[in-house]
Amino acid sequence: MRLLQYNTAGELSLTEDFPSNKVPEYAILSHTWGDQEGKAGYTKIRFCGDQATEDGLQFFWLQGAINSMFRWYRDAAKCYVYLSDAFRASRWFTRGWTLQELIAPASVDFFSREGHQIHSVTKIPLAALQGSPLSAFGVQERMAWIGERQTTHEEDRAYSLFGLFDVHMPLLYGEGETKAFRRLGEEIARGEGHIISRRDKENKILGRLNTSPYQDRKDVNPDRVPGTCEWFVSHPRFREWQGSQSSRILWVSADPGCGKSVLAKHLVDSVLPTTRSRLVCYFFFKDGFNDQINATSALCCILHQIFKQRRSLLSSTILDQLDAGGETITQSFSEIWKILIDVAKDECAGEIICLLDAVDECESEGRSQLARALCRLYGTTTNFNLKFLLTSRPYDEIRRSFQPLDAAELPMIRLSGESSAEISMISREISIFIKARAQDLATRLRLTDKEHSVLLGQLMRVPNQTYLWVHLTLDIIQKAVGVDRDKIVAITSQLPKTVNEAYDKILSKSGDPEMAIKILHIIVAAARPLTMVEMGVALALQRDHRSYDDLELKSEDRLRDDIRDVCGLFVTVIDSRIYLLHQTAREFLVYDKAGPLQGAQEDLRWKHVLQPQESHRILAEICVWHLLLAELETCPLDENGSLNQYARDHVFLDYSAKNWATHFRELPAGTQKVMTKQILEICDISSNRFRTWFRIYWTTTSTDCPEGFTPLMVASYFGLDTAAQFLRQEDGSDLDSRDATYQRSALSWAAKNGFDAVVKLLTEDTGSGLGRLKRRYKRGDRVNSVDKYGRTPLTYSVWSGNVATVKLLIKAGAKVAVRDEIGGTPLSYAICNGHEQMVEQLIGKGKQADSVGSIVRDLLRSAVKKGDEAVVELLVETRGVDINAEGGDGRTLLSHASEHGHTIIMKTLLRKADINAQGRDGATALHWATMGRDKAPISLLLESKADVEAKDRNGSTPLAWALETKFDPSIEMLLMERQDIDYEYEIDTPLLRSVEIGYEYAVRLLLEKGAMPTLKCRSGNSPLSLAKDLGSSEMIRLLESYCPVQTEEARATLGSI
Repeated sequence: MRLLQYNTAGELSLTEDFPSNKVPEYAILSHTWGDQEGKAGYTKIRFCGDQATEDGLQFFWLQGAINSMFRWYRDAAKCYVYLSDAFRASRWFTRGWTLQELIAPASVDFFSREGHQIHSVTKIPLAALQGSPLSAFGVQERMAWIGERQTTHEEDRAYSLFGLFDVHMPLLYGEGETKAFRRLGEEIARGEGHIISRRDKENKILGRLNTSPYQDRKDVNPDRVPGTCEWFVSHPRFREWQGSQSSRILWVSADPGCGKSVLAKHLVDSVLPTTRSRLVCYFFFKDGFNDQINATSALCCILHQIFKQRRSLLSSTILDQLDAGGETITQSFSEIWKILIDVAKDECAGEIICLLDAVDECESEGRSQLARALCRLYGTTTNFNLKFLLTSRPYDEIRRSFQPLDAAELPMIRLSGESSAEISMISREISIFIKARAQDLATRLRLTDKEHSVLLGQLMRVPNQTYLWVHLTLDIIQKAVGVDRDKIVAITSQLPKTVNEAYDKILSKSGDPEMAIKILHIIVAAARPLTMVEMGVALALQRDHRSYDDLELKSEDRLRDDIRDVCGLFVTVIDSRIYLLHQTAREFLVYDKAGPLQGAQEDLRWKHVLQPQESHRILAEICVWHLLLAELETCPLDENGSLNQYARDHVFLDYSAKNWATHFRELPAGTQKVMTKQILEICDISSNRFRTWFRIYWTTTSTDCPEGFTPLMVASYFGLDTAAQFLRQEDGSDLDSRDATYQRSALSWAAKNGFDAVVKLLTEDTGSGLGRLKRRYKRGDRVNSVDKYGRTPLTYSVWSGNVATVKLLIKAGAKVAVRDEIGGTPLSYAICNGHEQMVEQLIGKGKQADSVGSIVRDLLRSAVKKGDEAVVELLVETRGVDINAEGGDGRTLLSHASEHGHTIIMKTLLRKADINAQGRDGATALHWATMGRDKAPISLLLESKADVEAKDRNGSTPLAWALETKFDPSIEMLLMERQDIDYEYEIDTPLLRSVEIGYEYAVRLLLEKGAMPTLKCRSGNSPLSLAKDLGSSEMIRLLESYCPVQTEEARATLGSI
């Protein structure tokens, strides 16, 4: 893009051609050209330049490229509308091309003598003028905005609407307004279907990425007290990190209770979002909640925020990749990380900041993956700006894991301070916090000035205060009865010295310790924060309850008061969801066998009072009792009913259906055995109860809910050892049954989910003699049974990377060479995964797999042809694979993917493939893409800079191949690219061939692009003479209208019509 600017002499000059990702901020002039512009037009240009300078913009623009105009107006920092006539009567409001100039820019400044409301003059809705998405307005409504606007060319009334519908079409002046609008309508209809489809796909993907209510989890933390966090914001290391124009990392460490999360929230809400081009994203890790401890979930939420803030970054490539990956892609750290990097590389991304709070609370494997990824990122030079700010406790393990190999020091700020000056500033901010909180307490308790002064003095005398200690200590004081000066002195003289002492003191004052312990058990074991109404049901449910009507539920307000009375400040309620006050509260309560030995000097009654197994028992029982309530059987979910609405109507069902099995698996075998009868009732597949909760659970998988499950399949899928044992030994369940949707056996489901105890149960021999021998043969069939995709239990076990189940299946006779529908075997998948331990199990320790390279190549080629994205993604990075090699058919992998429209696979291959690699016949992927009559692969290849002039062995370009398909969109897209359109292949030119096959649309497009209608080919014919030979009068008139002069041939042709 080229822009105008004033040079040092104050004269207008044209800039160099800026690449699309380097275009600086610019102003744009919207105007109308009259018949007598001349000097007046130059005045407008000078006006634009002067106004841009006044607004601090160096560059400005005037342009007339119709297909790009809307985008350029949309991206402008300022749009100036120059009205030399009266505002309401101005020609600017009546011209066709000014319509998109009014709607596209973010800022429009009018310069005129009057100041009327724009929407009252234009009749365009105010919302459209204020930047609402154009998709919010219907097709007919947007069409009506052209109104009585006038254009020089009648066709421009249609062409001026291109930007409003995101349409790109060839400009065919001479076709007339009616035909131009007809073509526009057809393109809109084609695009609307695509837009609706894309919008649905975008919403589905955004829903899939929204793995955690990240904003709620951020807002759980309190706001900072004014005057605090200032020393950090002014810290040189933070300012250097924030101002850097390249990818950087900053680690913020502090001990528990020093205000890391409050600071993180303040940075996200108030400090970091300072520029329009900066995207600020965040994730707050929280130990104890499944959706808040996972690094992959954190990255998904980061992507969700990026795409919500800047939807344009959700490109078709990324959208297709996320869509094709299904639910599993959001569970793959490497895939999601790769997408994040691709987004950051996008020229429109600008600066992206990712703040990750409490990284020490992320599960260890995910934290290691994150550390390795960040080390790779910051250990190499990048041309994009992706910054990370991490907060955590000051563990050396974290420092070492996040230390890039080639960096001497990981940039870090300790919130406790590193110098006397910093420590002094931090102490001053904590004093500000104490004074603010003490003032709040004094107001609430109506303390006198003397009492307030005593309280403040006593608090300030305690050394080494933290924000959390102050918070807890003031709560203890607040709960004291009959506070006066003497009572304040008495209480504050016995203030807890540590946070743990404060916790113990708070719980020791509980009015109902037994109820407090149950509530705390539920909170620490819950897979997600429960709502108040869910907690009400959980506390009310008893073993003998059979219906919702049996429950004595308290109102939400009363329950909130009860919880506060028995648990004190330990529990906090935010937006009707229940949380522990702080991560240190969980560490204080929950006994951890693997944790460090506790000091004998601590004599705290409530410390480590909760055993995790007991917490899971309580929640498992509550979930099971809930699923056994009569309403799920007597008033089940209707076949076509809303799952969400049914779950809302039946409080706690969303939680119990999705999490009961997780809690149950944590129980010891003896406890599981006691509950087996209840579990079998829940898993009775003939009941309405089962069909209801199972459908709600299955929404967590984003796959089709399977039909035809047996009770043994349910037990195997969820890893219910005791239930599976009963069903096999006592109930005589058929081990070889398969579901109706995926045709998978109980063994296949157990192997896929890695439940080795169930796999062992389903594959072990029982009995003796001849019966045992028969069963062994049958067991071999069972172990090697295939599903609808031709995959065995061993294949799924290899996919999940579970070595224990692989060993069990091999011992039971599983075959390592059974091929699935694309030719993959368990062995080939293990080889391609690079899982050496698993390969050893499959082929025998010390042996080498034969023809590993050929296994990978054959499997990859088959996966490309059949469109199996997951397998292609797995194999394409395998060492030694030549992506550009020809197969036995003389074609490249990319050509097969392009012909069949497998765009996700194309993108995967294009990471390593030569886009212009030729097969045995000389054809490239772009040639083959034209054969599929699909816009997507052609568009992808063109965006990736495929050569449109590449020729096969016959001299044919992709355009020549496309003409044979008569697929209009492919011709349009190819002709958008610069190329010689009068070249000869065999004995034709593209125009001559189009005339020959009667392809009028292509003839018109080629003529518009400058093809010569009178150019003779080696055959001796020109397009015009061939049209005469064929007797096509319409074609002759069309060709003649594009002749530069009326030749003898043209005159002769016209004379014979």
